[in-house]
Amino acid sequence: LSINATPLLNNKSEFDGMVATITDITEKKLSDKIFQQKHEELINALESMSDGFVAFDNQLNYTYANKHAEEMFGRKPEDLIGKNYWIEYPEAKGTPFADAYLKALENQQPIIFEDYYTPWQRWFENRIYPSEKGLSIFFQDITTRKLAEEEDKKKQRELEILNSIILKTSESIDLNSRLQYIMDEALNIVGLEGGTICLINPDETFDLAVHRETSKETIDDLSQHKIKIGECLCGNCAKDCKPLILNTREDVMHFATREILRGEDIRFHAAFPFVIENKCIGVLCVFTRTDNKPNARDLKFLGTIITQTAILIHNTSLYNKIIESEEKFRKAFQASPDSITISSLSNGKILEVNEGYLKIFGFTREESIGKTSVELGIIHSEKVRENIFSLMKTGTVARNIEFEFQTKTKEIRTGEISLEKIQFQNEECLIATMRDITDRKHIEDTLRISERYNRTLFNQSVIGLALTKMDGKLVDVNPVFAKIIGRTTEETLNLSYWDITPEKYSDQEQKQLEALNSTGRYGPFEKEYIHKDGHLVPVLLQGLIIEQNNEKFIWSSVEDITERKLAEKALGESEERLRLSTELANVAVWEYDFKTNNMSRSKNHDKLYGLDWQKNWDINNFLNATHPNDREFSNNEIQKSVTPGGNDSYQFDFRVIYPDKSIHWLNVVGQVVERNSKGEGIIVRGCLTDITERKQTEEELKASEIKYRTFFENSMDAILLTEPSGNINSANPAACEMFDRTEEEIIKVGRSGIVDVNDPRLPILLAERTEKRKIRGELNMLRKNGSKFPAELSTALFVDSEGKVRTSMIIRDITARKETEEKLRVSEDKFHSAFHTSPVGITVNRISDGKFIEVNNSFLKMFEFNRDEVIDHTSLELNMLNEDERKKLIKWQIETGGLQNFELTFQTKFGKPIHTIF
Repeated sequence: LSINATPLLNNKSEFDGMVATITDITEKKLSDKIFQQKHEELINALESMSDGFVAFDNQLNYTYANKHAEEMFGRKPEDLIGKNYWIEYPEAKGTPFADAYLKALENQQPIIFEDYYTPWQRWFENRIYPSEKGLSIFFQDITTRKLAEEEDKKKQRELEILNSIILKTSESIDLNSRLQYIMDEALNIVGLEGGTICLINPDETFDLAVHRETSKETIDDLSQHKIKIGECLCGNCAKDCKPLILNTREDVMHFATREILRGEDIRFHAAFPFVIENKCIGVLCVFTRTDNKPNARDLKFLGTIITQTAILIHNTSLYNKIIESEEKFRKAFQASPDSITISSLSNGKILEVNEGYLKIFGFTREESIGKTSVELGIIHSEKVRENIFSLMKTGTVARNIEFEFQTKTKEIRTGEISLEKIQFQNEECLIATMRDITDRKHIEDTLRISERYNRTLFNQSVIGLALTKMDGKLVDVNPVFAKIIGRTTEETLNLSYWDITPEKYSDQEQKQLEALNSTGRYGPFEKEYIHKDGHLVPVLLQGLIIEQNNEKFIWSSVEDITERKLAEKALGESEERLRLSTELANVAVWEYDFKTNNMSRSKNHDKLYGLDWQKNWDINNFLNATHPNDREFSNNEIQKSVTPGGNDSYQFDFRVIYPDKSIHWLNVVGQVVERNSKGEGIIVRGCLTDITERKQTEEELKASEIKYRTFFENSMDAILLTEPSGNINSANPAACEMFDRTEEEIIKVGRSGIVDVNDPRLPILLAERTEKRKIRGELNMLRKNGSKFPAELSTALFVDSEGKVRTSMIIRDITARKETEEKLRVSEDKFHSAFHTSPVGITVNRISDGKFIEVNNSFLKMFEFNRDEVIDHTSLELNMLNEDERKKLIKWQIETGGLQNFELTFQTKFGKPIHTIF
């Protein structure tokens, strides 16, 4: 009860009685008690949450701050309560955060946003909830996430630039056009206005290839004078084969040796060498006459572009050499007096013939192409042809096979044919060189009757033949042998075998002599002879011991394999270029001709639409595969670009439907490269990229953001007020939604109805809570339908207004996080599997000492070690690499940040050399 008493006085001011009012305040007391209890529950929830929280009144005076706010502000809550936001943080005025607080107070609408708080140089997410009495603000420090997102954007941009350069420079084989594009991209990357690209000639002089914002005097200096490495600013870079970064005008003046350059006001200059196999083949320079300077990241990325450009320049040079070699082959092919044909290995049909063939056999080219030698009657029967072709089944070369052939006039003649497998028009074929030896055979037959020793055959042999004494003195040689070493027969007979053998083959020769003495034969084996002009000639030789007049001699046959070696080298280079192209071609490339309504494209193009390779691809294929909702938009974008006055380039995302009805996203980039006289685009080139995963990620991100906002708009996580015994007193709407129960149902079922009591972590967490009063952990929770889900919870003990021990629980469903962890584990397992099953040797080494930390089986097999022999040892300790080579390799890796396509020779455990691309 509430009693209010007033005394009554008489006219003499004497006490005469009392008036009292008595009020029943039971309900008020009960309301105060419930309010106090709810207030304690709210405070406990706010203190348990992972977000910072503050409350303001209408004048932005602090009325509450939780412990997480204390950690972020670096100030205790009691130091802030009652103080004004503007006075405590005057630097916040004019920031998006302060503006949002004022706007929320004025409009009485919640505001959720992310922004950068400049005074603290941190990113925050704010959720502002206004009321008539003030503001409630939840906030999180999201700086780490924002920095990671920014780093991802930078990396993605760099990958897009690198991919663009690869695609753009692959459109043309013209080196100058490629370098022009690379120069512009380099300046865009570093944000500077000037630059040059100089290539290095064989005489080590510079050749100016590209320039931007370069003074006329400097251009004339580079163009008119043969400036050598070391005689100019970029020459220092070329000489040392490493970048030269000059950050000040003083640095530029120190290195500038040309008076013309010293007269220019260059305030920053960076030179990057194009290095292939430790040799500089050119230099790219960027510079500025302003105070603008690029950052270290952009310079490092430019270094990556330089590495790709070096490979591009080198590959272009190799391509030109191959073109030149092919032209020489074509001329030799047509000029040869012998018959040369190229035929399919699979069916024997003739694909190409030379003039020698037409003269020898009497057929025209039109009569021969597309037919077999049997169909033309050149070879009498298919069996004879099969006997010749069977020689190729066990090897790639067959030399000097004699056979009878028939001309168009039915004349039977004798030929000597050599066969070799080649790739021609994307098909495995045979190139057959046939010489008509009919006349020679007649002579041989005549001489064979009168001569025991067939001197003519000896001299006419297409391979080198030599007769030597056992001490190596040359007794007799044929012209081919003499030609191999660049001498006449007479000059050769004045030499010893050892005069034309390099000393480095002494051990190999000793082994062959041992075989000769033990078996009477040696070889075949490969080595080199010393040519008259000093260069080494690769040869294949074999021989046997013969006796003449009771004296032993060595009879040897020697084949000049220079052309074969060159072909092997060209084949290796071609395969390497193909491998690099395959690795870099992570997008489909296409060219569409509107005149013919047809498209040429890379082999992976149709797979991006979920289709097998289509014989033809036109606009209808494109529209049929495109999602119905995207067809009109996609077609309009293309048509707008090719109409007169349209943009030369376009880019958009669209959906395609695979035959299995699954939907995938593609990104297309198109460029109009040719228009007709009306301005209509007639040829468009572009690239196609599968962006399904990116789109899925974007959709998942949108869904996650919606869930996130909904979660916090409804008191964020599930909050329960419980008792240590497991009874539940109350649950918030988020909890009802999480467990798919009403609040009454949750209270009724208690802890055992929402927690998996069989989870072994439950008793451990309960015991820890009793001891520490506040804990965090994970448990499996139960929904109404009995399904389990993993949850992260924080729970604390507290004493309520009645002195009873209570507990609070904040529960967060972490199903998605657990799935992500499982995906990460699966990803790591896949990486581990790929590492150990890769056919390519892979190692992991410590940078500090170079010791092997991990190696895969392909590496162990390649170098003939077992794993225990390799781990915790260096390549130097294992004698795989000498010390100087290893130091140079480590230094180069540290300076450039890595190696790509670096050729290096190692040796195995047993000393066998291995040529690798590192």
